[in-house]
Amino acid sequence: MWQARDGEEDAWYRLGRTLEAGVTGEVFEAEHPRLTAPCAVKILRAALTERIEALPLFRHDVETVAALRHPNVLQVMEVGSTPEVPAFVVSELVDGRALADRLGTKSRIPLRQAVDIVRGAAAGLQAAHQAGVVHGELNPRNILLARSEGHDHGVVKLLDFGIVRLRALDTIATLPVETIRYLSPEQASGRIEEMDGRSDQFALAVIAYRMLSGRDAFEGDSAVSLLYQIVHGQPAPAPIAEGGAAVEAVLRRALAKERSHRYESIGDFARAMAEAVGEQRRPTPPPQVVLVQPPAPVAPVVPVVRAPPPALGPPLATDDGSDLFTHPFFEPQGMEVRPRPRRRRRVRIIYRRRRSHAGLTTLLVLGIVASWLGGALAVGWRPPLAWRQSPLWHQLGLPYGER
Repeated sequence: MWQARDGEEDAWYRLGRTLEAGVTGEVFEAEHPRLTAPCAVKILRAALTERIEALPLFRHDVETVAALRHPNVLQVMEVGSTPEVPAFVVSELVDGRALADRLGTKSRIPLRQAVDIVRGAAAGLQAAHQAGVVHGELNPRNILLARSEGHDHGVVKLLDFGIVRLRALDTIATLPVETIRYLSPEQASGRIEEMDGRSDQFALAVIAYRMLSGRDAFEGDSAVSLLYQIVHGQPAPAPIAEGGAAVEAVLRRALAKERSHRYESIGDFARAMAEAVGEQRRPTPPPQVVLVQPPAPVAPVVPVVRAPPPALGPPLATDDGSDLFTHPFFEPQGMEVRPRPRRRRRVRIIYRRRRSHAGLTTLLVLGIVASWLGGALAVGWRPPLAWRQSPLWHQLGLPYGER
């Protein structure tokens, strides 16, 4: 039993059994007179509290996330210190186990369960990012799967916010390999000032890769080899049987070396994972039956039969059996109308016009004939008797008698 605040007798925490002893500290089950239920007290290791100037930053991050009261973030009730203990964190006590214990050595997690874990962790991290806090050391050890009624696989609870504030830049290579595996390229190369929410996105993508493939994205036994692979190498090839190409494409983008090539936010990454899984599980739509309407019957084309032009009257007989229009002497020259094959409509129009002016043409021809006959008669020519006895001869007013 130890005292959290000097001079306050009701501020004692009674420590019970040890729940966990990790690289960042020891976690105890504890009781407090003001609390109706047990709580968890984590006492940070001395190596993390040596930098006194980093403690206010650590406390600020933890209290900021605690104020969110997000269901996917372990609820913190107090952050304090004593002369004996430089820093401790009091949080809710939940029944569950870490994701690292669930994975074991080479165990895989079913696709649906893995996506649920990614979505829960992304929801808690997104809330922290919007509040201005980056986790910085996300790994399967600080993702707790808390048992809860109605949740078969547990509710995701995120732990250890603010720990990255206590790390010195020159201590990255001294971290355990299980912590280094999940660092982002900007952290592994010492560019801490570039660390933002997309660094947590990279770490969560490495965790998803481990859950779905059963192996680590960056393998190695030493810190130096792991740091080199994170900065310059690519994830080890491991096909994801359940997710297929769609899930692999999402992970490939979230694991990009450059932050600008990753998703804009960790929430976008989680939604892309859910959509990729939805595409894999979406049933194939049945083929659509297209009804083709038969073509409408085409009415037969009835040719238009035009009536022949009306006759101009009975032919005028001549002595040799010919008439005025069949006699070789009166056969018109150059009057033949030849239709143009490519301009049939134009030919028909010309034909109509010539037919409509047939009377005028006849009169013109008769006038010419009369003039000619008049001239011929004037010089002494006499036409045959049959011509002079025809009605046309009298209509033209030509002389009949002999000279």
